[in-house]
Amino acid sequence: MFILLIIILFVNFSNSCHPVCSFTYNNISFPAHRHHHHHSCNNDPVPMCHLEIIGNNTYFAKCKPKCSIPNCQTQCQQLDPALCHVKCEPPSCRTICPKDQCETEGCPMCENVCDQPICKVKCIRPKHNCTNLCEAPLCSWFCKKPNVCNPKFNIVCDHLPHGYTVPKTYPQPIVELNCEKPSCSSNITTLYDHHC
Repeated sequence: MFILLIIILFVNFSNSCHPVCSFTYNNISFPAHRHHHHHSCNNDPVPMCHLEIIGNNTYFAKCKPKCSIPNCQTQCQQLDPALCHVKCEPPSCRTICPKDQCETEGCPMCENVCDQPICKVKCIRPKHNCTNLCEAPLCSWFCKKPNVCNPKFNIVCDHLPHGYTVPKTYPQPIVELNCEKPSCSSNITTLYDHHC
């Protein structure tokens, strides 16, 4: 089944169908900073801290469609007959009389003599009634991970007792940008990695 070819193909691919990407990192726990002058009992638990990403952690992959060569054909209806007409120049004629002409019957008569007619045939070319018909486009989405790199972290420490503060530094986590293929689109190819 063919459908009418559309010159401009608008591919609707909403954000809800883009691969959604986010940073993942190993869950690191580390102790809060203790002041040197603070002395705690050995039984007191050391408060622990962890990392949380600052700001948004949801990104959409950059996707572009790549379509195969369209399968199309041209179909035409039968042509109407051509409309033609003939246009001729004015005739070129003359009367010729014999030299030995007399007034009695039986003498040679004068006659009209014309050159060959000069005419031209002009036709109006019929317009074609043709249409390009194409199958539905066959496209796949080629996606690239978003152009985002190492995220920034906040250090979060819960219930810091007296004598402890939030550390100024933290162990560097192993961070990866992972993307999930949406369920609403089955023709998304493997994501290309973005290198920072």
